[in-house]
Amino acid sequence: MASSSRVRCLRSVPSCPVSRLSLGPKCVGTPDGGASATDPSCLTEGTETQCTCQDKNGSAKNLVATLSQNQNSLKIRCKKTELKFAPESSDGKAVCPSTTTELKDCKPASTRSVSNSVEINTLLSGSPKDVSWKDDGGDDQYTSKKLVIPQEYFPSVDQKFIVGCVTSDSGTQATAMQVTVTLEARASATQEQTVNCAYGANSNKAHQAITLTPENNKFTLVCGDKGQILPTNYQETYCAHEDGKDAADTCKDAYSGIFPNYETTWWTKATETASNEYTFKIPEGQFPIEKQTFMVGCHRHTPVQDNAQKNGVDNNAQEAKPTVCTVDVTVAASAPSSAAELASGISLMLLSVASIAFSFAL
Repeated sequence: MASSSRVRCLRSVPSCPVSRLSLGPKCVGTPDGGASATDPSCLTEGTETQCTCQDKNGSAKNLVATLSQNQNSLKIRCKKTELKFAPESSDGKAVCPSTTTELKDCKPASTRSVSNSVEINTLLSGSPKDVSWKDDGGDDQYTSKKLVIPQEYFPSVDQKFIVGCVTSDSGTQATAMQVTVTLEARASATQEQTVNCAYGANSNKAHQAITLTPENNKFTLVCGDKGQILPTNYQETYCAHEDGKDAADTCKDAYSGIFPNYETTWWTKATETASNEYTFKIPEGQFPIEKQTFMVGCHRHTPVQDNAQKNGVDNNAQEAKPTVCTVDVTVAASAPSSAAELASGISLMLLSVASIAFSFAL
């Protein structure tokens, strides 16, 4: 199987023998299993997942696929003359909500239908301008649409949407292939002294780490528009560092236990509310005598209703087990140079006094 450049998954086979981590092709099964069938099917190879529908009467109608920062391309191939890509849109930016029951019923937002399509941009982070479905040439048998999502636009939470193929006859249109696509959240990441948090199921496999020193005395925590800082009373309390534990909202350890002269103004929040960004800065001369550690972080908050929900996308239904972005902060001890300089000065003074006394004795 691994030697073939094109692989078909049988629904009766519970999983493909090719490992997810291998360099070879990976079959993407259907969500519910069932009788054997090979059409339609999805195949992942390298950074691209390709879903193909050969026949409008194919029995494996419902498929699943995943897009991630490492596998960020999706191609939908529909049999010419019989089928066409769905959902349709003039700018190529439409996808259907994950709550869509039948792809054929998903229509442009400007129409009244059972399920209206949404723009792919509403599921992404940042301000993507050129993320859309593009004609991929196809061949004599298939029309092909391709979506490529740049790594920097992957969301901070897991998302889902639906696309596929429907029959070309608009009068008696039917769903031929319906692909539920999981848009996997990016991983939390630290760049220099800034932590950018994400909350997907695979976003926080390890804690982020920051070290504060007298020379590098601040760090920034970016929770983003989907996150909320931990602990809730972050200006006064922190979470004690403990292996296997994440930051939480109810931690009660007081900063005054680490910093005798601590003030809540050491924490500042950026004025841009969308960024939900916080900076912690230790003033000069306020580092502790001994090294200290504490934890803070961000977790996914549940808004009353955000833009995706307004467009018919249920974020709570999409997100599978959000994870906590935890930051282990190490505070270095105050620089020993001052004490060393003082000791050196005292030694020199004593030496001078001894020399003077010796001179008088002579």
